[in-house]
Amino acid sequence: MSGFATPAKSKKIRLVENTVERTARMLSREYGIRVVWEGSDAKTDGKTIYLPVLPDDAPDELLEAVQGYLDHETAHIIFTDFQAISSYKPKPTPEQFFCINLVEDVRIEDAMGKLFPGSPYNLRLVHEWLQTRIAENWSEINQFKRACVGYFYYTKYGDSDFYNQVVDDDTKELIKKCETAVGSYDQINTTFDAIEAGLRMYEVL
Repeated sequence: MSGFATPAKSKKIRLVENTVERTARMLSREYGIRVVWEGSDAKTDGKTIYLPVLPDDAPDELLEAVQGYLDHETAHIIFTDFQAISSYKPKPTPEQFFCINLVEDVRIEDAMGKLFPGSPYNLRLVHEWLQTRIAENWSEINQFKRACVGYFYYTKYGDSDFYNQVVDDDTKELIKKCETAVGSYDQINTTFDAIEAGLRMYEVL
């Protein structure tokens, strides 16, 4: 019987799923967004949001993070110009796109917080969930991704425990260079701006 969740845990998972699905119905009415539970990652194609299927033994931290996943992907649909990305020439490499996406993530999450005041709290929960996973594997992450991820969380939360206790000194130096390359977010108002800033970030890495 060890493969089955306890009744209390199953009830908690159902409660989270029901809460997300109520939000999804609102998003469908307001923005035409479809939400489905599928796979192990959160992502969107611009019309449908895919949320990770919750396992029976999902920890509380993951359950708390799910609404943040939904908010983040919703922010992409509302604020990201997918056409600007798909039509950009020359087509960004995967590494360039990684930088672009991080800059865009900061921009859209800020916009999402202004539109839905409760969203920053939800996003913080998902970021804390991800930071724990990243910290556990920090030594296995290459320098490029360390700098990108470190830049994102430093831009969002400044001198946090993650920055001070996990990010190494070499990565901190790169984060400062990324900050200079990207510049002020007051000047990053569109997806195209984020693309240009992300490419500048890539150049220093």
